[in-house]
Amino acid sequence: MFINMRFTTFGISVLLSILSHFSMSYCEEEVAFDNLENRLCKLEKQEKHGIRYNPGAAKTYGVVIGADVLYWQARENGIPYAIEISDPLQQFLPPPEFVQRYHVKEFDFDWDFGVRVHGGFQFHRDDWRILATWTHFNTKAQDHGFTSGDRGFMPLWSDQFFLETAGFLNRIKAKWKLFFNQADLMLSRAFYTGRYFILEPAIGLSGVWIDQHLHSRSNVAIFQGFSHSKLENDYKGIGIRGGLNTRFCFGQGFSIFNTTHLGLYYGKFELERKEKFFSNAFVVISGNESIENEFRQITSLIAMQMGIGWDYGFLNNRYGLSVKLAYEYQIFFAQNQFLHVLEVAPMPQIIENQGDLSLTGGTLSVLFSF
Repeated sequence: MFINMRFTTFGISVLLSILSHFSMSYCEEEVAFDNLENRLCKLEKQEKHGIRYNPGAAKTYGVVIGADVLYWQARENGIPYAIEISDPLQQFLPPPEFVQRYHVKEFDFDWDFGVRVHGGFQFHRDDWRILATWTHFNTKAQDHGFTSGDRGFMPLWSDQFFLETAGFLNRIKAKWKLFFNQADLMLSRAFYTGRYFILEPAIGLSGVWIDQHLHSRSNVAIFQGFSHSKLENDYKGIGIRGGLNTRFCFGQGFSIFNTTHLGLYYGKFELERKEKFFSNAFVVISGNESIENEFRQITSLIAMQMGIGWDYGFLNNRYGLSVKLAYEYQIFFAQNQFLHVLEVAPMPQIIENQGDLSLTGGTLSVLFSF
């Protein structure tokens, strides 16, 4: 009887000890979990890395709107419009006396203003951002040539057939126009890898509408004749775009940044070429030509931006302002698909994929979040 009571007392003691141990472990785990949650909340509010050590990274969460002013120049490879010939009458001499010099006539590309608008949302949780962007930019390039008897022109975008008897041109004028639109929907997140350094990868969808027009007018030098040609090169594509934004922050909310994005687009080219020409030399030659072509193709994009930025939060960080001044460069590969016709008869001979389209210049960006 006494022994049984001793064993019973011992068992109860062991059971109470085990329960006490598990209770203490549970309390310690709960306290550790609470401490971890508090630390995460502090990081999300950027009380440490966002404001004290990295003021340029401080952001206001909520709706984000903004606009950019663009001052860009567009250039495209492979669209010279004529070849200038010195002493063009020498071409009728026999080969030993025929010595000729040529000069390629290029376009004078203009600088023009454009606009980019932004709209999106900055999430409090983990600093995610979703941002929709639309870019609109129109520009042109033009040039002309007029010569006396010691010089002449050979057109590059006209059918050479009408010049076979006329010889060369004494007046030519050409104009290139670009209508550019781009829409992006990007998802990004900022990672604060240190007190002054931020990495922000981004990925999303992108669409482009690139319309190009090329017009050329020329007059024959010696005899009566002219050529009017109109070419269109329209591309519409949709694809994916992604890249990385890096920022080095220093005092008073200032930072220097670099953004590099790559894009792939699947789209459709719609090409058209129309020309009307007339020549009344030894024989009368006239024509009215029209060529069309459509095909689908994958094209690529490289876009880079670098500059200086300034971020500021006011009214207890209820509102935020971000200003950036950057140099921007974009290149769209294989965009020059103009129908460059070498000969029409007996069968058309066409050169394809003659160059790339580049957009470069300054960008002033203002974003406001609330």
